[in-house]
Amino acid sequence: HLSSNRGVMKLSPRNQPSPRRNYSNGKKISIEKSLIILIFSVTFCTLCFFNGETIENDITTAILSMSDDYLPPQSEEPLDRPPKCTPEQRSQMLKQLTPDSCNKEYGPWLQKCSFTLATKCPDTTWIDSHYESIHEKAARRTNTATPDNTFVAVYVGCNKGFDAINALRMGTGNSKYNKKAWASQMNATHASVCNQNEAFEFKLQEGDDDEEELVTFDGTVHCIEPISITANRLKDSAKNLRWDDKLLVTEAAISKEVGVQYFPKLTVAGVENKGLDECKNLKKSDPDAFKESCDEVPLYSLDHYMENVAEKKDDGRVHLLSIDVEGYDFDVLLGANHTLTRTEYLEFEYNWMGSWSTQNLIDAVNMLDELGFTCYWAGVGRAWRIDESCWLDHFSWHSWSNVACANRLINAKVAKNMEETFIKTLEEEGITY
Repeated sequence: HLSSNRGVMKLSPRNQPSPRRNYSNGKKISIEKSLIILIFSVTFCTLCFFNGETIENDITTAILSMSDDYLPPQSEEPLDRPPKCTPEQRSQMLKQLTPDSCNKEYGPWLQKCSFTLATKCPDTTWIDSHYESIHEKAARRTNTATPDNTFVAVYVGCNKGFDAINALRMGTGNSKYNKKAWASQMNATHASVCNQNEAFEFKLQEGDDDEEELVTFDGTVHCIEPISITANRLKDSAKNLRWDDKLLVTEAAISKEVGVQYFPKLTVAGVENKGLDECKNLKKSDPDAFKESCDEVPLYSLDHYMENVAEKKDDGRVHLLSIDVEGYDFDVLLGANHTLTRTEYLEFEYNWMGSWSTQNLIDAVNMLDELGFTCYWAGVGRAWRIDESCWLDHFSWHSWSNVACANRLINAKVAKNMEETFIKTLEEEGITY
């Protein structure tokens, strides 16, 4: 862990506005890219006395791998970074997200920390309202396409697929994609932590009369799942419903590199709390049991998957990227630099397991900020910004929680929705977690 004035490394100046890039001007982009690399190079030169593989080296590699071939697609006028949090805003955040239970006295597995309680099973109203607006315009025949005509979502750690199906419904506006039909195929799976099978389903616009058909959009959801029995159930369910041309299921693990990895052989599909660590530990403690209990699974970086493995090579916008990989979320981000530059909206988990045990959330937030994202704790219709200016000391405590980030460079509308939700959240009185 690197140290600064609050125990974490500061990757870049926070007082710089988000660059307003001219994507048609290659020379200008190269200069901006060089400046970013220079900032990171100077910062990381002070860290040379550290030994071993570190998160700093991974972040440096991610930044240096930026290529002019992977520039974010042009959209409406990009947003600058939001204004810095004021002392009053920080004080209000401290009242709402108290530090009392975010310490060693309360083990993270007890899930007592304030930002754990605040972000458990989030209701992401900011992204829902964006797509509600798209479908409302389509219903009035004032809009007949998503920004680049095809909705694309990627679910890394697809599990039972209910969230992926809801995203397909949200992005395409097609009512045939619904949780009831999906549940009829995915029955007898392990119970969901957040009851995704029964939770909110995206509400579609209704036509003016029974004969009027709603406008629908083309869409694809990449559903990536490493647990064999779950991946096979997902594939069978999609095939039985004839959705397998839109829900593309791949049995694989995603990280920051390409190779193979091992995951437990399970007898029940949809188990959410089993992953890479089980087989890692078993390989050390009981090699014979490891051979019997673990499956070899292909391992890809997300960039490699999108460019070389995916059944459909979507090289345009990624409208939604969701990561839920039991403690290895930052590793996925570190291997997704090119994909992130064209991703509008991102969700991932933060906790104390896997690689997160030696990684800092603020490092991930800062890296994402350089790529154009503003990140927030994602609550139930509430959000708290977690950039450098809003960061509170106890946010460094590793505890299970959900983070959502909007790319202000390529989808200003969602970025505005999230910042407005943050402002409204701070205006609420009597909220204490």
